[in-house]
Amino acid sequence: MSSPLHVHGTCVACGTRAVLMRGPSGSGKSDLAFRLLRDDPSGETRIVADDRVVLSGVGNGLVASAPPALAGLVELRGLGLLAMPAVAEARLALI
Repeated sequence: MSSPLHVHGTCVACGTRAVLMRGPSGSGKSDLAFRLLRDDPSGETRIVADDRVVLSGVGNGLVASAPPALAGLVELRGLGLLAMPAVAEARLALI
């Protein structure tokens, strides 16, 4: 991938692996990410990006990150933008 690709979705990381959740607006991606962070007994889960995810090719894989203006934020319906524990980028293990 020569230039970063911006996709609609939400990405969370646990340790060194990340999951990209895709789906239409209102399908519950941000809510699921919030619950994963809140309910993780290890405390290792972090938000990578919510709503817009930047994908970059690195080696033979993809690395996800957030646009700078959205880093560390999750938007939940009825609650607005919430600051969450975050990592700057993570290698995707699952889409």
